[in-house]
Amino acid sequence: MRTSLAEAAKNPKDGPVRQSVTSSMILSVGYDSASGVLEIEFRRGSRVYRYFDVPEFLYRGLMAARSKGRFFTTRIADRYRTECVNG
Repeated sequence: MRTSLAEAAKNPKDGPVRQSVTSSMILSVGYDSASGVLEIEFRRGSRVYRYFDVPEFLYRGLMAARSKGRFFTTRIADRYRTECVNG
C-alpha cells in the first residue's frame, strides 16, 4: 500500500490509494494520514491533484459530506498547497 510521502516523492505517480466516491465533481479520493496528503481525481479532464498538509478531520468531513464538490470547494480548494499529478 502506498502510504508515505517519501515513497510518493520517489515515484510521482504513486500516492495515497484512492477510493471511488459518489459525486458529480469528484471520481476518487485518497488520504495519507502520516503525511497529510489528500489526493483527488476530478471528473473534468480526469485530472489528479494532491493537496498537502490537509488535516485528517477535513478528509473525514469530505468523505462524509452529502455534497463532496461543495465541501471541497468551500473547505479545501485554494487553501492548501497543490500539485497536479498527471498533467
